[in-house]
Amino acid sequence: MSFKTQVEKVAQQMQQVGIEYDKLFDNFGIKLYEKLSMKKGSCEQVDIVHKELDEILDAFSLYFPSKSVIACQAKCSSCCSFPIHCPPQTIEHIAKHIETNYSKEEIKNLIVAFHKNIKERKAPYFRATCPFLGEDKCCKIYEQRPLVCRWFTSPDASLCERSIQSGETIPQQQTQHRIYQLANTALVLTSKNKENDNAQVEFIPAILQRLEEEKCEE
Repeated sequence: MSFKTQVEKVAQQMQQVGIEYDKLFDNFGIKLYEKLSMKKGSCEQVDIVHKELDEILDAFSLYFPSKSVIACQAKCSSCCSFPIHCPPQTIEHIAKHIETNYSKEEIKNLIVAFHKNIKERKAPYFRATCPFLGEDKCCKIYEQRPLVCRWFTSPDASLCERSIQSGETIPQQQTQHRIYQLANTALVLTSKNKENDNAQVEFIPAILQRLEEEKCEE
């Protein structure tokens, strides 16, 4: 067998492996969507997504360890100024957490903070510190935070700091970003199929609206 033929054979094998690798992502997205479609409750859907994400991320970490540098660590928090969107199920999930774990006075103060946050978000970059970021630079709803917060993986913290003023895009760890986007899409599609016009909503305004509606009903 000539060397050229050997190279061609290996190239074909690698191409086939690449196809099978991509199928892992496709199958994850399809199966997750099917599971979500069988559940009516928003909070239950979000819980399923978190569980499935933990399993697939552990598997990829074990068998496809990434060499990408991830600068993210506790209390760096620059990304907590970026505007984000999320599926409606996330809003309900976090709102339920707030109603269960926050006092009426704390919710009242949070609503005030939300209004302040929205006013501070000016064009063109709409940066403002998230009301859920505590004085210790840690997220107050870390375990319930939106998927877009979970998949953020900056290679350089200084890029995030600059982005607050410049709006520049932050490169992401590709595999993790891809998995989280599939999970987010599964939630979005499930929401659309339930005749929800808002496939994705602005995080802070949507939480504010949900809490104010609940307050009016009291």
